[in-house]
Amino acid sequence: PCMPLKGATPALPGARTGKSTDALFGTLDIGASIMKRAGLAPFNGMQGRSFLPAIEGKETKGRDALLIEYGSQRPVPGGTPETLMRTLVTERHRITYYRGVTWGELYDLVEDPNEMINLWDVPAAAKVKQEMTEALLRETMSMAETSPHPKALA
Repeated sequence: PCMPLKGATPALPGARTGKSTDALFGTLDIGASIMKRAGLAPFNGMQGRSFLPAIEGKETKGRDALLIEYGSQRPVPGGTPETLMRTLVTERHRITYYRGVTWGELYDLVEDPNEMINLWDVPAAAKVKQEMTEALLRETMSMAETSPHPKALA
């Protein structure tokens, strides 16, 4: 969720502070929001989406899902020496895959908001795991670089 900065002052005359939304947005959306606020068109390949309509109350839904990509040379206990992971978060679930290991994480964020019960190996959650895995793959593909526009056919 997007949260306002406490004590922030308006960036523009007439702007209001203290607004927030429970809609799903990520840091990827900050640039698009700044550009929209400045009245600038997004550049080709910009993957972010402005969250201004949500905090202005003109829209109640944000993204369907957030893709989180992380890589580090710091090891994770039980993992590999270097950490590479992909996570997808929806309003209902979070799934995380790690490179080089057979385990992952799957949580029901409604029933388990503190992510205490990993459903990865729970047979009753197999369908959700498959659906979230497919959604993660599709979201990863949708975030592929599209800039610059090709000038001709290859």
